[in-house]
Amino acid sequence: MKKLVFLITILLGLVQCSPKLIPVHKEPFHQPVFKSKNARILDIRFPPGDTCLFHEHVNNYCYVMLKGGKLATQSPGKKFNSFTLPDAYTGGEFELPHQPNVHRIANLDSDTLKFMAIENLRPTTHPIYKYHGHEYQTLIENNKVFRVVKIELPENSRHDLNFNTPTLLINRHQRPFILNNSQVKKVWDWWENGGEISIQNLQKETLEIHAISLK
Repeated sequence: MKKLVFLITILLGLVQCSPKLIPVHKEPFHQPVFKSKNARILDIRFPPGDTCLFHEHVNNYCYVMLKGGKLATQSPGKKFNSFTLPDAYTGGEFELPHQPNVHRIANLDSDTLKFMAIENLRPTTHPIYKYHGHEYQTLIENNKVFRVVKIELPENSRHDLNFNTPTLLINRHQRPFILNNSQVKKVWDWWENGGEISIQNLQKETLEIHAISLK
């Protein structure tokens, strides 16, 4: 009987110590700023020295580092793995939901880490225009669920694009520019149905825009 009580106590202790799984969009440092039938957009910020809760990714996602730095990730039962992600680094998970990703993140840097991320909520992939290179574009990622293109516009230049799929535009430096004849200075803009987009840079600095398209 004493052995049985001892085993039950151990099991209860293990259950209590195991991390509680929460969806990524309910983790306090991962703030959802938009959701549609196709996507969820997250504004992610980790102050120096903070560690987020263990959370679960069940959807494929892609992120761009607005402000990079040194961080560490940990999976349940594993040790922390530390590394550095530079500004503008693009990454994500592109093979889910076959195996959900569970982890937590610690900020080891002296400054706040900032990400913009998007989850692909589409149940199936859809056709997307074939990528054609352009002098202002660099193809960053092109997998089964996302295409990421970095657009770098020099001073007083203009670039016209046409997307046939939902697309997130990320203005990493939050510099003002002309988008379809209207001036904007937002960090991100969402195009649910794609469409024709005209970007014009009137600044003396290069404008950097990341376009993340869903498939």
